[in-house]
Amino acid sequence: MARKKTIFKEQILEGAIRLLKRDGINNLTARNIADELKCSTQPIYNEYKNMGGLREEIVKHFDDILIDKVFDHFNEKITFEKIAENYILYASEESLFFYSMYINRHEFSNQLHRRLSELMTESIQRLYPNVEDPRTAWLKLYPMLYGLASLIATEQIDINDIDVTKKVSSYINNVDELK
Repeated sequence: MARKKTIFKEQILEGAIRLLKRDGINNLTARNIADELKCSTQPIYNEYKNMGGLREEIVKHFDDILIDKVFDHFNEKITFEKIAENYILYASEESLFFYSMYINRHEFSNQLHRRLSELMTESIQRLYPNVEDPRTAWLKLYPMLYGLASLIATEQIDINDIDVTKKVSSYINNVDELK
């Protein structure tokens, strides 16, 4: 008689996300996930052909969280300032996740940065309809926002020591295209 399945795909994903948040994406191996779940690697490979499939699902999960927390698409009246502020706050609240996914280089780094750029450019286009080249505006703003988010995520700056709203407003005011 076949063994009864005790570890399911959702549990594997949840365990992998816990591990990623705690130890970073570079420690996301089948063995480490199995240790997190207190099982063998067999259930992981029963659900996923390989670790690449699991990592892709985690990146999609991360992308969904980012969109929900930063872009708040349920709020049609959200301003670009609030989107940028949400990005900084997200880096603070999910610092290990942010560090692992955005600062630490890995196979999905470029994909995640491209996706963020696409979403920010679309937001600029929607919220600043007179801007001729929203991508250029974003590329001028990105180093400032990413820099601050990275400094906060790596605890080089304590978010409580700065006025995020004022800082974001200052950054946006320095981009001529958005004036």
